[in-house]
Amino acid sequence: GCLAVVQDSILSIFDALYWGTITISTVGYGDIAPQTTEGKFVGAALALLGLPLIAIPMPLIMSKFDNYYQNVKRRRKANEMREKYLDEIAQVSNDNMLTRKT
Repeated sequence: GCLAVVQDSILSIFDALYWGTITISTVGYGDIAPQTTEGKFVGAALALLGLPLIAIPMPLIMSKFDNYYQNVKRRRKANEMREKYLDEIAQVSNDNMLTRKT
């Protein structure tokens, strides 16, 4: 039989990291691909695990962001109310001083 030698397109650790990141994020550009059976198996496993790996923490991240955003809105509203209240107190105080002088 005739045996063909296949050049693996993943030649360095950086190629492997790039390929793994692209595969696990389910982008899959196709510019680098494993040629061996073991590499293809790892690629299939990464592709299947990639989506849940990214999707599962998303609700937690979004929940934390929403809590932070709600706290910012609450602080802004409290500061606005505080400024309004202080302005009203200053106005009443000024009115009282004007009525006492006359």
